[in-house]
Amino acid sequence: MEKVKECKERVKVLGKKFGKLTPYEKTHKRCKTGKSEIYYKCYCDCGNEITVPKRALIEGKKKNCGCVKPIKIDKHIGERFGKLVIVKPIERNYRYLCRCDCGNEIDVCLSSLRNGKRDCGCDAPPKPDIVGQVRGNWKIVSKDESTQNRYICKCLKCGEVKSIHRQGLYENTLSACKTCNDKKRKYPTARSRIYHTWARMKNRCNGIGSVNAIRYYANRGIKYQPSWEDFKNFYDDMKDGYADDLQLDRINPDGDYTKENCRWITAKENCRNRRDNSIVTAGGESHALAWWLEKYNTSKWSLPKHLKNDYGNDWEIKKGHRHNWLPTPRYYICAQEEK
Repeated sequence: MEKVKECKERVKVLGKKFGKLTPYEKTHKRCKTGKSEIYYKCYCDCGNEITVPKRALIEGKKKNCGCVKPIKIDKHIGERFGKLVIVKPIERNYRYLCRCDCGNEIDVCLSSLRNGKRDCGCDAPPKPDIVGQVRGNWKIVSKDESTQNRYICKCLKCGEVKSIHRQGLYENTLSACKTCNDKKRKYPTARSRIYHTWARMKNRCNGIGSVNAIRYYANRGIKYQPSWEDFKNFYDDMKDGYADDLQLDRINPDGDYTKENCRWITAKENCRNRRDNSIVTAGGESHALAWWLEKYNTSKWSLPKHLKNDYGNDWEIKKGHRHNWLPTPRYYICAQEEK
């Protein structure tokens, strides 16, 4: 072994060609063990320069700079699984294009082949033709050509037409459409918006969910009537006038949630009924500041001028926490002094 090592060390490298590499300068580098090893700077035929260990050149382990990539031959090509023969790999990991003995080509995962997939589906039993049959309240009209495994069905009660997956029809799990089920149901489900409104109302009064619920509801003693502990009673009392774009509001912000003190209003009206709004009273009418600004289409700085022109001195502004009137303009100070 020592003689072989001595022979390898004596081999002349400069002036020779190893594959595509031509050494032109000798150098030394320290390896991980700390020993000095002989390296050669080489030109590659592609034009790149690379530093290679002398041993790798002599043993033929390094023949290019990396410009020539070895051709990887997939060992699974040509392998047979039942009627399927692997033709070539696909860009996605572990998927192969397979050709069936019937002539079809399919894209199959390698794990599916190992777990027992043996054909493209040509040996599968024919699917029963269910067009024209009745399953529950659905009558199957035709097959949905826009997608696979779905059928166009018509509800026999309400006439609704819908595309349904065949599995639900085979197993008979879809006995009726959503419209018919909603008509049978007397009370909304827990997923409905009015149910969530009722649940949030209870959480606010019980101080559950946030700091504001404790501060503005529980600590102030805001409660709901005892019968509303059950959602059915709340729904029976408040279902009239409800819509999905309305919010639950208390007419008196300091009162409890009761049938007489609650109503359904828009989000805009609900914001104007807050306790921290600035209230403007003019001509016997009291409304939030935003209501008067919208009426005169003006800003809060110009509002006193309009009120004085229409109501004289019969108006008053009660400042709320939401509006900061400082600095007050000169004409607003004068309007208050004239009163």
